Amino acid sequence: MTLPRKVVESLFKKQINLTELQIFAVVQCYSKTTQGCFVSNDSFSKICGVKERSIIASITHLKELGLLEQTSFDGRKRFLRATGWLGKNEATETETCNLNAGQTCDLNAGLTRDLNAGPIYNNNNLIKITKNIPAGEPQGGERKPSIYQKMALKFQKSIPIKRASPPSPKQEGNLLNQFCHREGIELARAKKVLKWYCSQFDSKKNPYSRKYLPLYVPQAISMRTFCQKFIDIECAMLRQKEASMESKEKREKPILPPEQQKLLKSMQEGFCFPPTALLSTLQKIIPGLIQALGTYRQRVERMVKVEVVREMYLNSLFTEQVFFRDYANWIEGELRHWENWSGDFSVFKVGAFPFQKYLNSVIMRQGFDRTGILGNILAE
Repeated sequence: MTLPRKVVESLFKKQINLTELQIFAVVQCYSKTTQGCFVSNDSFSKICGVKERSIIASITHLKELGLLEQTSFDGRKRFLRATGWLGKNEATETETCNLNAGQTCDLNAGLTRDLNAGPIYNNNNLIKITKNIPAGEPQGGERKPSIYQKMALKFQKSIPIKRASPPSPKQEGNLLNQFCHREGIELARAKKVLKWYCSQFDSKKNPYSRKYLPLYVPQAISMRTFCQKFIDIECAMLRQKEASMESKEKREKPILPPEQQKLLKSMQEGFCFPPTALLSTLQKIIPGLIQALGTYRQRVERMVKVEVVREMYLNSLFTEQVFFRDYANWIEGELRHWENWSGDFSVFKVGAFPFQKYLNSVIMRQGFDRTGILGNILAE
């Protein structure tokens, strides 16, 4: 059964409801008879599952819209017909054909009609239609890709790993669409996670890490794998955002007392750090070094009983100027051996491995025994 375009347009414009559409479909199916459809209101009520009052109101509304017409009424039966119907007998009456001997017949001559007239929908004379689409939408041209297909295309372009036979964006877009509808994931959430994941591929920041992905980000080279690891990828995105927020809070420069400001200047003067070094983080080391130096002095005074040895530990090794300049010099020499260093001095703060390495180098350079008194002081 083919519905007239006018009916479809009325349905899209919400001019008719489903009950009226059912009534029209029944009338159109039985409009091939001579008089039309003679289904009663009671039968319509049983077919549509509504009361007879609704059937009478629906038929009246369809008549007002011009979709149905009442052909006759004999007192008992009412005959209805769907408008735009052209029966087979009526179509053949307009044909001009003479089948006498020796003459030809042009069957197409009588089938001409006014192009401005409404479309005729029936099984005998169908108009060629390309699509069942609402009025105003163009029938020609290719269909625009959906938002999920655009997301799949962006996903394929972002991945550095090229597959031998990659699936089409339409297939992967449909897969993403089915996944979001099945799991109840909103479009905005899926777009946010996919956009973040596509931005993580960086050959400069991650040259040796699983095809340019950070270590904590799951790897997905296909849309199916992306859907399977969607929650893990979203968790990685949230972890990175929380870490970035914490780093922004930590980026605030601490206000150092005047004494520590002098030590910071003595640490910066006379040394040439690499251009990648973030010197703004250097002042974050100063409070930790001051605390470490104070702790060292307290341990020396508590553990070393001999005054001469105690003065040697306090004055010759860890005086303020010598300690800070020596530590800055060690950092400068250490950085020359580091490749792909991020430039953050936070790795040199107290408690980190480079700081312990520096203390060991001081012990070895000054000739102190690591298992002796100084080793016990630094080990606490």
